[in-house]
Amino acid sequence: MASRRMVPIRPAFLRLVRADVFVPVSVFVLGLLFTFFVTETLRAVVAARDVQRFKEVVGITHTTIEAKMEAVVAMLRAGVGLYNASEEVTRSEFGRFARELSLASVYRGVQGYGFAERVAPADMPAFLASRQAEGGLSSGFRVWPDQQTADDRYVIKYLEPEDERNTAALGFDMRSETTRRAAMERARDTGEPAATGIVRLVQEIAGDPQPGFLIYAPVYRGGNAPADVDGRRGLLAGFVYAPFRAGDLLESTLTAGLRSQVAFHVYQGAPVPQNLLYDSHRPGAEPASDPHDRTEARALTFAGTTWTIDYHSRPAFGATSTTDLVQAVPLAGGTLSALFAAIAFAQVRARRAALNEAKERRRAEAAVLEREKRLRRILDNIYALVVVLDPAGRALEVNRAPLESLDLSREDVIGRALWDLPWWKDAPETRRRLQAAVADAAAGRIVREDIEIPLEEGSVVLDMQIAPVKDDSGEVRFIVPFAVDITERKRSEQHRQTLLRELSHRVKNTLAVIQSLARQTGARARSVPEFQASLQGRITALAAANDLLIASGWRTAQLEGIVRLAVRAHMAREEDQLRLSVPDIMLPPELAQDLVLVLHELGTNAQKYGALSRERGEVAIEGSVGPDGLRLEWRESGGPPVTVPENTGFGSTLLDALIRGRHRGEVELSWRPEGLICTIKVPPEALVEPDPVAENRLVSGA
Repeated sequence: MASRRMVPIRPAFLRLVRADVFVPVSVFVLGLLFTFFVTETLRAVVAARDVQRFKEVVGITHTTIEAKMEAVVAMLRAGVGLYNASEEVTRSEFGRFARELSLASVYRGVQGYGFAERVAPADMPAFLASRQAEGGLSSGFRVWPDQQTADDRYVIKYLEPEDERNTAALGFDMRSETTRRAAMERARDTGEPAATGIVRLVQEIAGDPQPGFLIYAPVYRGGNAPADVDGRRGLLAGFVYAPFRAGDLLESTLTAGLRSQVAFHVYQGAPVPQNLLYDSHRPGAEPASDPHDRTEARALTFAGTTWTIDYHSRPAFGATSTTDLVQAVPLAGGTLSALFAAIAFAQVRARRAALNEAKERRRAEAAVLEREKRLRRILDNIYALVVVLDPAGRALEVNRAPLESLDLSREDVIGRALWDLPWWKDAPETRRRLQAAVADAAAGRIVREDIEIPLEEGSVVLDMQIAPVKDDSGEVRFIVPFAVDITERKRSEQHRQTLLRELSHRVKNTLAVIQSLARQTGARARSVPEFQASLQGRITALAAANDLLIASGWRTAQLEGIVRLAVRAHMAREEDQLRLSVPDIMLPPELAQDLVLVLHELGTNAQKYGALSRERGEVAIEGSVGPDGLRLEWRESGGPPVTVPENTGFGSTLLDALIRGRHRGEVELSWRPEGLICTIKVPPEALVEPDPVAENRLVSGA
């Protein structure tokens, strides 16, 4: 038998090499790897931007809701001030005060504004008789539910506006329901407003009921809250309160633009289904979920209770994301990789077909050079910084675009270690971080760092990702740092934080001033109309000063404009009754506000009792600035004879609190028969604009 020669079976790898397809396949694989790297990097950058954008939308939404609830609590405190300023508040006075609040326009979403009176069992007949004697809606007044109890009852006495829903709630004993009773007891014992848990409002007499809640502000006999719990329990007179339909309140709080970007669930306490207070999603009105869904939960604390608000992005938010554009990168990269592989395959076939080995070599070299040029053009036109390092960290390649913007050449980079490049030669900490990051990447890990490049015109911040490129055996062959300029994003974040801090500071200062004015005005007013007129005039003066400050970016206000603004309303003929000579200087915001209030009080007193009460009376205001600061003199003439007052009025108290107490200045009042002279001295340090986020407050003891 003839022997057969055995033909060895070559591995598939060798057959591929023999078929000259190894090179094009390698080009295709490397192209796909590069495409994958670029795709993932872009996806990470876009995702980070979407996260930041969502946090900004959530921050604005949360701040808006928080401001609405603070305004509601302030509204209830104003009602407490009404009761503290009056021995008794009648139904007509309470109704007029509630209408002045403009609930429908200023406090949209508030179901009502009422007062619940504490009634002892022995006082119930007299209470019912007084309510029925008022007539109108009170003629059929009754207390419900009908219970036999020895405890005091908390009966809804007034509730504005007197519409069908609110009328149905009159006479309701709110202590008869446990959730309301718990909130009232908390408000009574702490002396602070307290919110209930989720309740069904007694106003829900028609269709479309909504979860509701109430906020109670305690009112004590004799005015201010006693210092101890037993005293507060004994002197409690009742509660100024407001009921809320949660859906109406929260839907009226946000603009249409915010509602289109974010949806949210509001929970009373822990985010569990039984605590759900409000859900902004309307079934059937939009898709149930956003393919780019973002979520964030935040807590909101007010009136002694805490809401958990679970925010979700809406489809409109996802529609503005550029994530979908990233999906086109793999297709483009795969196409280019296939194109380069096809070119490589054609070059190999041409080399095999050529008769002249040298000619074929030159052709192959030309093809490789062309590929490198194309890859170089692609790489150079990527504005992000891309550097190819060897495992030791030395630069092998770098793209051109970022080098041109930083006034460097390839020769300044190629062959040098990443941490030895000129950009951070004077930043040892940055060099240390880069050296450690390259070492981690050489070990096979992906590292991400924010790197700062100091320049003459300012620093540049890079978001740098350093990733290893491995071969088939898993060994790291290259290290690729990829850096994107995020300087503007960092500046935007810092600017947004500065704006939020300044807004918080301005709002707190203004609320503190208004609160102190209301407290002092209420303490000295002899009636509710006098309280309303005095407070309205002072708040109007303060608002006008704010208009001047807003026009200058809330930095400074001109002294002459402040003076004319404060006294104009008190003069029938400003050109005849005012002689003004003050320096042309700019005042910081707090001093400008305080001078408006002080001059408004002086003008009010002059109009009532002094020179401006006479047709021929006039006021001279003179000022000067020197090393000792600002000096202003208010001099009245042509009015009735002046005598020294027996008691200290609100104006004198305000001068002491603002000029002496707040600005460390001096005030001198001279009660001459021919007219009052008031001299105000402000030290130079009070004329310097303060830090915009510094905490300042009106002296509460004034």
